[in-house]
Amino acid sequence: MEPQSAKNGVRRIILPAVLGLGLACLAGWIFFCFVIPTQAEILVPIDWDVRGDLMAVDPPVNNLTLIVSCPRSRLSSLMDSGVYYRPDPKGFEEGAVSIPVQLGEGLVPRGVRVESIQPQELSFRVEPKIEKEMYVLVMLAGQPASGYTVTELNVVPERVLLKGPSRILKDKETVPTKPVDITGASEPLSREAALDLEEAVAKLSEVRAVTARVVIEEEKAVRRITVPIVGKNPPKAFDISPPVIELVVRGPVQVLDDLPNSGEMAAWIDLSGLKRGVYARRAVIALPLAVTLQDASPEVFTVQIK
Repeated sequence: MEPQSAKNGVRRIILPAVLGLGLACLAGWIFFCFVIPTQAEILVPIDWDVRGDLMAVDPPVNNLTLIVSCPRSRLSSLMDSGVYYRPDPKGFEEGAVSIPVQLGEGLVPRGVRVESIQPQELSFRVEPKIEKEMYVLVMLAGQPASGYTVTELNVVPERVLLKGPSRILKDKETVPTKPVDITGASEPLSREAALDLEEAVAKLSEVRAVTARVVIEEEKAVRRITVPIVGKNPPKAFDISPPVIELVVRGPVQVLDDLPNSGEMAAWIDLSGLKRGVYARRAVIALPLAVTLQDASPEVFTVQIK
């Protein structure tokens, strides 16, 4: 019985001690998180859209830097609160403006102490603001592959709604994109492109970027080519007048450059079965599939069988 009594005595001593230690730790954690203040740096975005018809141009900063003191438990909620600072627009007129930074109620919650604010004063220009719908102009960079060219250029959406200073937007009808690189391209391509906006101009449309569609095809040209007329299957001596035909053809530049020496172009008149005499005949013209005939002169030739 004595060993069992000893164990019970030990339990009566240890359990209260462990429980007391746990409560002390809990009290310390609560005191550390909810009572002892800690300092932190908070960035508060500035809303420069100061009034419906006015806006700030070339603002010196986009955030206020606050040094605050508060219990650690409030820090995470403070940093994620999504608050922003909007300069008080009362009395704003066009031109240079300089105002002290004044934190209104609700910007900083209760229990949070602001130790310092930087900057303490904001200096900027105020200008009339307008909203305007403008056509998107796709800008290209580089050149397609040799022998290819841009034949069509589309953009979706075609127009976007912008807001900005009246002096910048009022006389403009188009807004450019950042350059779309087409270097070495030999087939149609589709690329997302950001708008190339001036710093004071903002996009109101929900579309994050426009889509540029560039149609790239083989570069085509029109050439005038002289081709000799060949007499096929002649029965005797013969003469064809005129001896050549002038062709106007259209096709890819590389194909046209190689056409004279390709062996794929010819013009002839079939003389089989013709007896001595003079005949009027049309020529047969053979061209590569990529080349189209636009004109031929003359259309009729004089054939003399001797």
